[in-house]
Amino acid sequence: MPAWLSDEWVAASGEAVDLGTPLDATVEMAVLGVAGGDVRYHRSYRGGRVVDAGLGPAGAPDVTFTLPQADAREVLAGRLDPSVAFMQGRLKTAGSNGMVLEVLAAWSSSSGRASIVRIRELTDAVPAPS
Repeated sequence: MPAWLSDEWVAASGEAVDLGTPLDATVEMAVLGVAGGDVRYHRSYRGGRVVDAGLGPAGAPDVTFTLPQADAREVLAGRLDPSVAFMQGRLKTAGSNGMVLEVLAAWSSSSGRASIVRIRELTDAVPAPS
């Protein structure tokens, strides 16, 4: 299994995503508080599928999501819905409000939740839901 937030993980997790929506966006994720420093990675979606992914900033993302490592682990573990984290102020955003809501809706859909399960299954050190 690839180590969480490694180059290999970003590539493999991108291949596991099919949001089942017409989402077209470039999304950057910033995970704060990771040993060795904060980690940024990005994914570009076309038709809800990842067409490009990489470790590091996106350059010109449509949306940036920022959350602490503990909350990122909770999302992957299936114990925290990204939309709930956003409403609670745990998930910070930058970019178009409309695009933020579109991305959150895609990840909260049944296909989005199934993608999170697939990502969790290929990720080391992230526990399954209890």
